Amino acid sequence: MNNREWMKEMSDMLLIFLKGNRFSLSSFFEKASFHIDSIEELAMIHFLLQDETAVFLEKLAKTRELFPSSTNVHKKHSGKMAGYIQWKKTIEARSREGFTNRATYVSGSKNRTFGTKENKVLKACLNMLRSLVQKHGEKTELLSSVRDYEQKINNYLAFSPLTSISCEEITNEEIKDVITSKVSLYRQAALLLLQYNRLNAKKVNEEDLLHLFQRTFWQPEQMDVLFELYWALKLVKENTKEATLHLLYEGENLVASWEDMSYTYKLYHNSKGSALSFSVKMGEVDESDHPYLARKVLSQKEANRLGNQFFATKAREHIFWQGRPDLVVEMREKGRNELYKAVVGEVKFTDSETYAREGLRELCDYLYFAKVNNSYAKEGMIEGRLFLRDAPFSNIEEGKISAYSLSSSTNLAITP
Repeated sequence: MNNREWMKEMSDMLLIFLKGNRFSLSSFFEKASFHIDSIEELAMIHFLLQDETAVFLEKLAKTRELFPSSTNVHKKHSGKMAGYIQWKKTIEARSREGFTNRATYVSGSKNRTFGTKENKVLKACLNMLRSLVQKHGEKTELLSSVRDYEQKINNYLAFSPLTSISCEEITNEEIKDVITSKVSLYRQAALLLLQYNRLNAKKVNEEDLLHLFQRTFWQPEQMDVLFELYWALKLVKENTKEATLHLLYEGENLVASWEDMSYTYKLYHNSKGSALSFSVKMGEVDESDHPYLARKVLSQKEANRLGNQFFATKAREHIFWQGRPDLVVEMREKGRNELYKAVVGEVKFTDSETYAREGLRELCDYLYFAKVNNSYAKEGMIEGRLFLRDAPFSNIEEGKISAYSLSSSTNLAITP
């Protein structure tokens, strides 16, 4: 399975679970160092980043003249002439008066206005883009390339007839009419507005999601996070066929929550969960007589001492070892608060056997050092799962540990 295939499968699953607020992406954005709260916000950010938006603003900077609408205005005068004399209409006016007043004249002029549908759409588009930059421009490094958009828009509006135009009540029908305009600037503004309205209505489809993920999570460490999201979604999908997904209200990197007839389940990402801890305190090994442990403790204490002199951030000197799994599923019997069982998952986006072995070693550490209420977990209480991109094996279940890859990701059910 190549990258596009598993990302497409992930997008399909995510669209289903995001509906009704039954899956949270916050921890994945946080781990990828994006200060983003939702898919909708990510969609808006990439709306600003897209080529179509940049091209539109480049064309705007080169546009010096807007297109007004003109209407002919006729006025009747008596005893004076003003403006351009419309002789045909003057004769008609005198005729209606019985040709009794030779001082009657009708003048004509053109009334120019910029309050056209096209200009309303253009101003609405500029207001929308400026608002998005103001709202999202400082939240993420993704937008470093578009932070001058607001200044470009302000510069244009400062010397434009658009300033006096109201566009608050513009409708989608009016916007669609402008798509057929002969002026490309108006057409582009209308297309951008329609796209924004669709995204603002949270109508993100599978292709939108796929495009967003491909454009956002492109660095190696970010692809790792995206791969963790894939396996989190697979776990939810495979374990909720006969279960009910809950609405999400609490934090602690909670990704999803569901229940079946007998148990409740909570899936956490990049977290120790709510009932587990994965740490060994220095005091637990400080008095060890084993030469390796004794030297390891001395080594770590010296590293902490020197680090506290060299660097501003102080070390947690009382911790000998600690870890934080990629995924944790906590399982409880209904009506009871204590933890019944936990599944710990380690995800490695790799084809390398060396890197996969490192993941297996980390997973074993989690299983053997996991604690509940400050005591090591009982035998059989913690189950481990290793999730890989590729592996020279099909699904493997060996004691407390199972291993999966993209080519063999069946049987992910969590059982008592």
